[in-house]
Amino acid sequence: MTVAYPENLNLAQYCLARAASATPGKAALLVTSNAETGAPSETWTYAALEDAVLRLAGALADSGARGAPTGGSGRSGAPAGG
Repeated sequence: MTVAYPENLNLAQYCLARAASATPGKAALLVTSNAETGAPSETWTYAALEDAVLRLAGALADSGARGAPTGGSGRSGAPAGG
């Protein structure tokens, strides 16, 4: 099955913007360092996660990064076309 995605899909905005606006204090990401207890070692709210994503995006844009990578698989360390 092939799924067509919009050319300019902003996945971070799609996933975070509405939730960050509606429920900024709600837990969005739980980082667990102990698999036995499952207790979160870090909790990121939607507002904090959105802030981190926007800061990273701004830093990448400031460094000259633009758009999606081309010619590769998108996986780190993968050969072009691989």
